[in-house]
Amino acid sequence: MKEMTRKDFLKLTAKGTAFAALASVMPGVAFADEGEGEKMYIPGTYSAEAPGKEVVKVTMTFDENSITDVVIDASGETDGIGTATPEPLKKAILDAQSAEVDGVSG
Repeated sequence: MKEMTRKDFLKLTAKGTAFAALASVMPGVAFADEGEGEKMYIPGTYSAEAPGKEVVKVTMTFDENSITDVVIDASGETDGIGTATPEPLKKAILDAQSAEVDGVSG
């Protein structure tokens, strides 16, 4: 079993805060029923916040068929740890077209 350093722990905590905010956004996203069980998004921008070192805010924008933008404001988090999470996490979400992505760490 590998021991976790303080830095690794802090990275996981920062990542967890961003994931908590993401988890808050997704249930609020409106879906449109397209008939044969296929769900499509109702276009719009949805935001949520989660406590971290300071508040982390996630804003996601949707068109009818996809996630078009993700903005993660972790500017109040620890430099180089929490502040390093938003861009890789945004890329993972946009690539997967889902908030259900593997963790992102430095």
